[in-house]
Amino acid sequence: MVIFPHMPKWRVLLTALRATTQGLGDQPSVSSYEFTTLKPLPYQIDGEVKSVDAGTFVRIECAPSALPVLG
Repeated sequence: MVIFPHMPKWRVLLTALRATTQGLGDQPSVSSYEFTTLKPLPYQIDGEVKSVDAGTFVRIECAPSALPVLG
């Protein structure tokens, strides 16, 4: 997961383009991340968009080598 500050959509596009061509450089790394939502928050898992209510505690944990990668 990479966290970006809020920015206009055109800037998100430029950042994504730069990430695919030049990379994002060194990024901080953690094995888990947790927060409580301040407002309803949409999220996407495997192409399906869902949502959590405001005040929901969320914990995201990294599972190294959980997905096989071809290549």
